[in-house]
Amino acid sequence: MKSKRLGALAGGFVLFASLLLGLSACGSRGSDGRAYLALDWTYTPKSVYFPMLPPVISAGMYYQHPAGTYYGEYTAWNWDFYSFWYTLTINEGTYGYGSWPGEDGADRFYLIYLTGGGPELYCYELSYRALEGLEAPGPGVPEGESSPPPGSEADRQPTLRSDPRSPEPGRYDLDNPEEFRREYSGPGWSLILEGKRYPLREDLER
Repeated sequence: MKSKRLGALAGGFVLFASLLLGLSACGSRGSDGRAYLALDWTYTPKSVYFPMLPPVISAGMYYQHPAGTYYGEYTAWNWDFYSFWYTLTINEGTYGYGSWPGEDGADRFYLIYLTGGGPELYCYELSYRALEGLEAPGPGVPEGESSPPPGSEADRQPTLRSDPRSPEPGRYDLDNPEEFRREYSGPGWSLILEGKRYPLREDLER
């Protein structure tokens, strides 16, 4: 009789331990979120070059973009030339428990606004694959871009071709670029955008 009770207790312990082990074991991992990048502008830049985006870039259009650090450059409406590095990250899927699958990572939408005062980076997070049309809210008009600058075009061009353009030595002071570093952060993420601004020589003489 005693041996039967011990056997039943041992069997119950094994079952309980197996259940705990199953609950503590990692379940399947959810899908990683995707990263998207859009460029936008109030006044049409003179040139843009983003190697990871299509050859023709539409303002405000989000394109799927790999995570990592990449190069970008543009010549603003006022002819200031900006070259910089930007970093995009993703939300990784989480591991589940036991037989429960993990959660999918939220998609992350980035927007680089090309202003006359330099690039500005914005980030939005949405539920995984929530937007089929790839339209996310924009930042509105950044400060300093709310009134038409002298010599600017009255309306923005909806598309621009992505082509590299080196700043001309006769037009820019290439020996004295202004360096900038901008850090952005939010719940669970932080971003850095850093590069150089090459102003026109005639601006330096004013």
